[in-house]
Parts: sequence; C-alpha cells; structure tokens
Amino acid sequence: FETKYSAQCFCKRVRYTVSTDPVAAKICDCTVCSRLHGAPTQWAALFKKEAVAFAPESLKYLRWYNGKRDAVYVNGADRILPCKVQCN
Repeated sequence: FETKYSAQCFCKRVRYTVSTDPVAAKICDCTVCSRLHGAPTQWAALFKKEAVAFAPESLKYLRWYNGKRDAVYVNGADRILPCKVQCN
C-alpha cells in the first residue's frame, strides 16, 4: 500500500490514507447523505475499498450506515454493504 493522499475528518479523530485517485467525485443530494451530514448536499470522493486505509487508532470513531436497511453499524466487520462511512 503506497499512500497517495492523506486526510482527516473535521474533528481530526478519523485519519485515513488512499493509494489512488478517486473513481468518481460528485455532489450528492440524496436523503441519506442529507441525513448523515445535516446539510442539503454533500461532496463525495469515491474510492475502491482496497485503496483506503484508516489509521488503527481511528477505527473506534467510525460507523457505517446502510440506507436500504436504515441500519447503523459500529463494527465494520458486521456491516452489510453497501454502506456509507461516517465519523462517530
């Protein structure tokens, strides 16, 4: 895994690296993104799962949301895809 970009969420608890350019980037106005981010739109950069690595100390601050099931997962191993990731 060779890091191309490094970033963190606004609260700085979640840090991650990616190894490639995004597959796509878009402004999303779906109801799920609006609910997750508390805003009418959200800009998203989309990466393949294998291109993203979260810092080990960040994992406890992550949660995943499956919009079809309206389910939140705090343990990434338990999530049912597709999911959106969010800091907790």
